[in-house]
Amino acid sequence: MFKIAKLEFKKFPLYWWVPVLLVLCVLFARFTYPMSIEGWDAGRIFELSVIYPESDAEEHELERLYDLTREVLHSADASELGQRYRGGVEFLESEGCYTLTDERLSDISPGGGLYEDGSELYLKAERMKVISGSVFELDDDLILAKFYLQSLVSDQSVPFLMSMLLAPLFFGRDFSRRVTGAAVSRGVDRGVYFRGKLLVYLLIAAAVSAADLAVCAATMERIGGAEIAKLSQGYTLRCFATRFLLDLLSLCVPVGICYMFRGYIWSALVSAAVMVGLVSQGGVASWLYSGAFSNGVLWQPELETGGVLVLLRQLILPVISIAGGYMLFRRASLK
Repeated sequence: MFKIAKLEFKKFPLYWWVPVLLVLCVLFARFTYPMSIEGWDAGRIFELSVIYPESDAEEHELERLYDLTREVLHSADASELGQRYRGGVEFLESEGCYTLTDERLSDISPGGGLYEDGSELYLKAERMKVISGSVFELDDDLILAKFYLQSLVSDQSVPFLMSMLLAPLFFGRDFSRRVTGAAVSRGVDRGVYFRGKLLVYLLIAAAVSAADLAVCAATMERIGGAEIAKLSQGYTLRCFATRFLLDLLSLCVPVGICYMFRGYIWSALVSAAVMVGLVSQGGVASWLYSGAFSNGVLWQPELETGGVLVLLRQLILPVISIAGGYMLFRRASLK
């Protein structure tokens, strides 16, 4: 495996696209990162009532309230209730909770126009501070600092873009140029060859992620440095390490696609379609991939069980992709 990796490094002068991708990565990151937090300040922190549903009945009641308050926004023929109780309720998917204004909370409390007999949902409401979809305790003095850090490290723009390009260029081009077939015909064991290529690919992916995170750190220092400096170094480094791991896993998702189509063009097209599908779709797609970047539990000062489970879920797609690529490569008829 290491011999193959060494041979790959000797071919690095042929990999002219690696520095090109790194430059593109840096330029793209310099454009996207400032957009993550620019314009946000303490004036956009709101105190709201927050409810985390703990049962299907509570979830149903909150969904009904949410739908009712949104009805007028989507229909000219909104019901009388929809006209009266419009706005004031939001669902924060990344946090798994609902936020309510004081007016909406009073509506579902005893004596309110939307109160249901026997409902104790209003008792579950907690007063918290909310900024751009992130929830913090009222007495948290580092809200803005945490928001800046979380917003920057959870920006998946660069790994998303690079996942469409890096694997097809690295694996797909070798198939198109018949480099892989030539190596196998010389008697190189397919398993050894696959592991060696994967090792070099992970090193290149690590370089891409490092370049991206370097821009992230520079943006952090330039825009939110004074606030983020208030956070502990251990917390900041852990967030960066978590993001680095997510980047590597994200860049491994298309590996199996490259071994399925064994060519650059089709590998790139299908990889792009798959990655766009994972980002644009909710449900299982979000659970397996895109939801991890925006999941608030990953970026809390203490990484608890929920955050560990989110990270473990991110292993599913890359492991399936790499294992599938390996099995396809073992059985492929190469030219």
